[in-house]
Amino acid sequence: MLKIIMTLISMIYILQIKPHDDTFTNKLEVANEVCILLFDYHLIMLMSRPLTQDMDPETMFNLGWSFIGVFIYFLLVNMSVLVYNSLKGVYLKWYKKRVL
Repeated sequence: MLKIIMTLISMIYILQIKPHDDTFTNKLEVANEVCILLFDYHLIMLMSRPLTQDMDPETMFNLGWSFIGVFIYFLLVNMSVLVYNSLKGVYLKWYKKRVL
């Protein structure tokens, strides 16, 4: 529960203060915080299974796949941003060498 509160505080901070210089990075940080909240909600549901026996196995199975889907989305978005920025940096270095 404390982790969810801390994530919400972090998200509010990013939305209000905008600590990064460009808006894309701020939006990416908010998207990351939303994914972390979704991870936390999934984990609460998956870990509370022994306490509440009213959830059937099919729902737990679907919840697990949903968790995997959110994780793959999180991973693909962040990796694509990383690859794009890396290739952009390499291209700019190559272009500067070629021009000079």
